[in-house]
Amino acid sequence: MEWTVAVGFIAGALLVYIVFSKDKEAIRGIYKQKGKYYYIKYVIFWIIFKLRSLRKSNSAHTGEVAGYGVKSKASVADMEQVQVLPDATQHPMAVDAVYFASSNKAGYYLVTATARRQGGMIQILTYFRVPGVGLLELPLHPNTLSPESRPLSYSASGLSISLEEPMKCWNIDFDGMLRHTETGKLHQVKFQLKWTAVGPYFDFDTDMNQWATCDSMAREKWSKAWFDELQLRHQTHYEQFGELKGQAEIEGYGSYDLSMHGLRDHSYGNIREWRDLFRYGIQYLHLEDGTNIAVGNICIPKLMSRLTMGYVITPQGQLSSVSWTSFQFDEWGDDGNPPDNMEFSFCAGGKTYNLTCTVVCKPFFFMRDRKADGSWDIDGSSSDDSSHGAKLFERMCVYKVNGVDGTGISEWCYENIPRHHGKK
Repeated sequence: MEWTVAVGFIAGALLVYIVFSKDKEAIRGIYKQKGKYYYIKYVIFWIIFKLRSLRKSNSAHTGEVAGYGVKSKASVADMEQVQVLPDATQHPMAVDAVYFASSNKAGYYLVTATARRQGGMIQILTYFRVPGVGLLELPLHPNTLSPESRPLSYSASGLSISLEEPMKCWNIDFDGMLRHTETGKLHQVKFQLKWTAVGPYFDFDTDMNQWATCDSMAREKWSKAWFDELQLRHQTHYEQFGELKGQAEIEGYGSYDLSMHGLRDHSYGNIREWRDLFRYGIQYLHLEDGTNIAVGNICIPKLMSRLTMGYVITPQGQLSSVSWTSFQFDEWGDDGNPPDNMEFSFCAGGKTYNLTCTVVCKPFFFMRDRKADGSWDIDGSSSDDSSHGAKLFERMCVYKVNGVDGTGISEWCYENIPRHHGKK
């Protein structure tokens, strides 16, 4: 009898709260706050997430229903392969992308990426920072669009990224020209590198923290159209930390033996439109004690205005997802200019981490979308707003977390529309 009274009291209090409370305005009209139905939606999505998680080991699922507890492929071998892009007439914005970012305490940084798009095009990225030399970049930067070198490969503009063994080993090769960002001079550069996994991979389809995901979902206004958009725009994305080793030659400077730590990721899906992203700020770092960390927030206003993501992998290989962070978009770089110094806290596996970040350098580049007529905006000259895409800062950083030093990348993305973040 007593428990029925208690339940009735709680239900009555919740009803009063719903009736008399008002939804808070979104911060700066973008970042949603907890509304009066927040806790009800939180519980509902927690149940949905749990039910979907029961299916994640079912190999019958395909990418059409992946995410929120369900894997996209039956095996890691299928996940790791170059993905065949779907019919361009049905999915003109499909993507299959890989990204590698590594660094070390000596001050070396290397970032390479290729995103395969429809029409035989690749959005490519290469930055190479060498102490005593400076920062080198592809001559086409800050633009990124280039014709693919070979079909069904992550290859363009002298860069080739290839799988050797699923979830264990990749090869990164480059033979071409890079431009010195200070002198403007072009240098012939070659490198042959092998990336080897250290620890488990983190699959955003199944490994995202349930509490953080429920919080993000519960802040939004629900409708059938909103849930349809969530499914339509889903991309599979997974990440893994590892070691990068090999040799590099830079014309006019000499040869270098490289040994770095960092992250790689792989994303694929039917739709990637950079203009959907209002902002994100994601930190990837390796600490001197062997800890690997990814943490940040993502803002896609039409889907989720504040999605907290991340994880910590201890030196022993134990992985814990990030459940909370004090990092708030409106407090850091909301004017379109990422800060050179920042600090925030986050929780993972029941432990609180205090992170400070200092930027060494922060080159920027553009990821553009297709224009309304279906063609690609290669150099940003189009007056079509639909193709402006995003401006990204590839921030090369030194970190300190709970007193332990580290290095890594902090990638910040802004919607490339003048009305939101200043100049285009």
